[in-house]
Amino acid sequence: MNHIEQLEKENLELRQQIELLKAEIKSLLKKLEKYEKPEKNSGNSSLPSSSSKNKKYYPPREKSGKKPGGQPGHKGHTKMLYANPDEIVELYPKKCSGCGNEHFINKNNILEQRQVIDIPEIKPFVTEYQQKTAICNHCGKRNIGEFPKNIAPNVQIGEKTTCLLGYFNVSHNISYERLTQIFNDVFNFEISKGTVDNKLKELSKNLKPQYENIVENLKKSDVIGSDETGIRINGKNAYQWTFQNKLNTFYTSSFSRAFQVIEDTIGRYFNGSWVSDRFGSQLKIKADHQFCLVHLIRECKYISQAEDSQWARDLKNFFQETMNFRQKLGDKFNR
Repeated sequence: MNHIEQLEKENLELRQQIELLKAEIKSLLKKLEKYEKPEKNSGNSSLPSSSSKNKKYYPPREKSGKKPGGQPGHKGHTKMLYANPDEIVELYPKKCSGCGNEHFINKNNILEQRQVIDIPEIKPFVTEYQQKTAICNHCGKRNIGEFPKNIAPNVQIGEKTTCLLGYFNVSHNISYERLTQIFNDVFNFEISKGTVDNKLKELSKNLKPQYENIVENLKKSDVIGSDETGIRINGKNAYQWTFQNKLNTFYTSSFSRAFQVIEDTIGRYFNGSWVSDRFGSQLKIKADHQFCLVHLIRECKYISQAEDSQWARDLKNFFQETMNFRQKLGDKFNR
């Protein structure tokens, strides 16, 4: 056998070995599939939706088996007519459709009502207080009228505007810059960022007793649900903490995610049920702990995906049935 024939033989043997190795690798990869863990996301874990690599990711909804749209027995909702309209336009026939006559009798019957709801022109309502003098007709002394104690010199922002600024800023997260733009464009009310900041600080100070009352009501309640989520404060990472029950909700911001925030707000002990997502700092408070069923359902989803676990699916279904039963029970008592 010459040198070329020897090389061709070795090449063929190597090709055969490569094919065998490919088949073996394919078989091993198939066996490893069941040990691979699925990626955690906001649909199968406690991770927030903002942590997903794909920001457009939404956890897939489980199929209910129902057809899309309104379900049989669902009552439709039609916008009700306002009982006391601000303006009424009466529409009478102009000419008789039979003979062309323009004079009619019995014109008070209403056949149908239609309404147009709109917002009138918005403009500031200005109240001017004029301090005046008067001469006493008995002794001749000159007297001066007194301003109400809450009326400051020159121009000030009224209480309703202050409340509206707080509502827009807190409930709808509208920035100072956009607030000034809204008030200028929509309300015809020129206002500066400095004024917005001052009025919000004033509002916060005035509401402090209400904040303290909410915290006291939470401390006396049977159940508190608590959570924390990441936010940005002046360009730095921080956390928005929430403490709530059925009637009260308290928010506080902190650069810390530690137990110290809970201790400063509620204390080291709570004589009731503490509902949380099992984050370490949440578990440090001395209380009867209840874990959030929604988070437990997500964890069961992950286990069933990672291990094809039937018990995890059964446990998830049990938690879901528990939530559904509680919802029906609540609806029954709220009727």
